[in-house]
Amino acid sequence: MNPEKSRLEQFREAVTGWLSVVTVVIGALFGLYKYLEEQRSAQVASLRQAETLERARLAQAEKDNLTRRIEAQKPFLELQFKTYLRTNSLVAKMILLKPDDPDYKKMRAEFDGLYWSELAMVEDVGVASAMVDLQKDLVRYEKGEAAQAILNTSAIHLAHAFRDSIRSGWESGLKKP
Repeated sequence: MNPEKSRLEQFREAVTGWLSVVTVVIGALFGLYKYLEEQRSAQVASLRQAETLERARLAQAEKDNLTRRIEAQKPFLELQFKTYLRTNSLVAKMILLKPDDPDYKKMRAEFDGLYWSELAMVEDVGVASAMVDLQKDLVRYEKGEAAQAILNTSAIHLAHAFRDSIRSGWESGLKKP
């Protein structure tokens, strides 16, 4: 036998032996790589799901807080609305009468009661300003210094102030604190 051939055969046998070992090692490393990749993908998916659930939980908590805030403000806003409505109705009737009419005097007394008590508890700055203007115009009207048209204008301004105050009150419940 040729010594070179035998070396070549020995080399071939060694390579063949090592080739099967390297193949097994490469296969094992590839399997490990795939396993780790799947674990990472599963972890990423799990984190995304947890993030989605947390966002949903936070959104629900925010919605619940908004509902509680609205419910907490509701009694005040309802009282405010009723007081505004009552005052507006009274003003609408009162400005159509003459100051010497007995009904006017009765309504004027009721208006003064609202002006000095109930409205002061629920009015905002815009309503307070419109009420002061109307009160001044009523005094001038009663003295004969102002025409009924001025009362009409003051009454419209007051009604607009009521509307804006009501809108602002309900909208503030919907805003984030």
